[in-house]
Order: sequence, then structure tokens, then C-alpha cells
Amino acid sequence: MMRRDPPNPTTDFSKITQAKYIKLGEKGKWDNLCFKDGTLRLGYDEVAADYSTPQGKKPVFDLYKKQGKTDGAASNHARQVHDFYAAGSETLWITFSDDKLWWCQARGPVEFISHDKEIASKQGSRLRRTVSGWHDVSSMGKILHMGKMSGRLTKISGFRGTICDLQPTTFEYLFLLLQGKNIPAVEKVLADKEELLGSIKKLIKDLNPFDFELLVDLIFSASGWRRIGIIGGTQKTKDLELIMPVTEERAIVQVKSSTTQQQFNEYLDRFEGFPADKIFYVYHTPERDLMCNAEETNIVLIGPKALAENVLRAGLVDWLIEKAG
Repeated sequence: MMRRDPPNPTTDFSKITQAKYIKLGEKGKWDNLCFKDGTLRLGYDEVAADYSTPQGKKPVFDLYKKQGKTDGAASNHARQVHDFYAAGSETLWITFSDDKLWWCQARGPVEFISHDKEIASKQGSRLRRTVSGWHDVSSMGKILHMGKMSGRLTKISGFRGTICDLQPTTFEYLFLLLQGKNIPAVEKVLADKEELLGSIKKLIKDLNPFDFELLVDLIFSASGWRRIGIIGGTQKTKDLELIMPVTEERAIVQVKSSTTQQQFNEYLDRFEGFPADKIFYVYHTPERDLMCNAEETNIVLIGPKALAENVLRAGLVDWLIEKAG
């Protein structure tokens, strides 16, 4: 299994000025090896063992020109080899594996392994050590899932060569991502969303009890639950009885506009023995934040904030505006 070492990396991002993508072997075949021993590895077993940065790109360019490569292809090979040798600690290296982004900083000189094609196929022909290993988490400890990041970054995983630079805007995005930050446009949307949620909470409180129960019913319906019992009425313990068709889970819902901890505790006693997989207690105006015993794993409290988020998620803002207006 790939390890995360350390789990919460510390890097002085103020000294980082660029980032490069590297493919660790054909189709990432050296990924596990590099993650395990904290190295970057490169193929190019044809390149001389004593190649060094001061020589520049010309020896590699000439090598591939002699093999019949075009000027463009030879230049590209020369650039990639040179980058592997020349990039210092100011450079972040990234790769993609196991549906995650991995990053590191290189240190020290390049270590030559072998010209032997069989050995190079398994280990690479040369390697560089890393400052603190490869990381698949941000500096805040958040796992870097590819599915949760911008396509402008993840599309680099389709690069057909070995090493390439990140464009300035992509580097800027990566730079913020690894520090657990958002780009300014996202920060603006998040701030606007918080303001909207605050307004939604106020509108929910303006609903009459019947409309509030109807809103709760609509939220659960939008989440896939199917109502099999009547709303409200003379039932003292449940306002909704639901079933999740896919899993056949059964749930009961108690809806309260205003409530207290004492009232909730009384309902907890009534809930005991109910043939339900989940029990939802939904309210919009508590006397204070409600607390539920950690042992009550099938009890779900849905208060003002969660209600507002569910209204937004279920696309019920227009319905709420109409009812509250």
C-alpha cells in the first residue's frame, strides 16, 4: 500500500517558484517504487552516465538527432533530461497515481543506476532523492483526490512525454491547492453561498407549521426517500414515515418548528422500540443547540444550518421564496 510520509507535510511555499509534472515510468510503473523510497526516476538509458547540467542540452539533442529524430523531438528529449538534472528545491514535482495527485521536492545530485535496458525498465536509469518523500495530502493534511480538483490540473496526467512544465495559471492553482486555499473566484462564491444560506434560514423560520412540514417532505423526496405515511395529523411521535427504495431502509421523521433539549429528550424516549433504521428530528428554531448521545447512532438531528443547505441542494429556493413571500 502506498504510504503518506509525513501525513501532514511542512513546506516553505514562499520559496517555490515553479512546478513540473513527471511520469514515473511508462504508465506509472515506477510509482510504488518511488513513493516507497522517496525518489524520482527517469528512463533515458541511452543518455551518458556522466551527463551533467553544465553540459547543457546539446549532447542529448545530438544523440537523438543521430537516431533520426526531428529537431523538435530531439529538443524535447534534451529539455526533459536537462530539467530532471537542473530543477532545484524551488521546484515542485507532481505526478498522478491511484486517482490522487502526489507531490515532492527533489534534492541532491542525480544518481546513475544502469544502462542495462532490463534493469532500467524496472528501476529507471537514474534517480534523484526527495526532500521529504512523496505526499498525497495538502499541507493541511487533506487528501488530494483528482475528482475534487480542477480539470486544468488533472488534464496534465494525459501528457504523453515524461516531464513538462505547469503553465502559470495552473501553477497558481496548484500552489493554493497544496496550501489548502481556494482561488479568489471560489472564495467569492463561498462567501456568497454563506450569505445565501443565512437568508434561507430566515425564510424557513417565516413558514407556517404546515408549509414547514411540506418543505421537509420535499427535501426528503429530493434525497430519494419515499413517503409511506401521512404528514402530521394526530400522530404524536412521527410526522413522516419514509422508505429508501434502493436499500429498503425505513425512517421516521419528527418535524418541529421550535424545540428544546428537554422536548427532544422526551421524543427520544418515545422513539425507543420503533421499527426504523433511522430517526430524523428536524427543527428550525432551537432554544439552544441540541445534543444527542453519541450512542444514538440512528438518530439524525437536522437543524437550521443543515435545513438551509438541503433547501439549496434540493433546488427548493424558488419554492421557499414563493411560500415565504
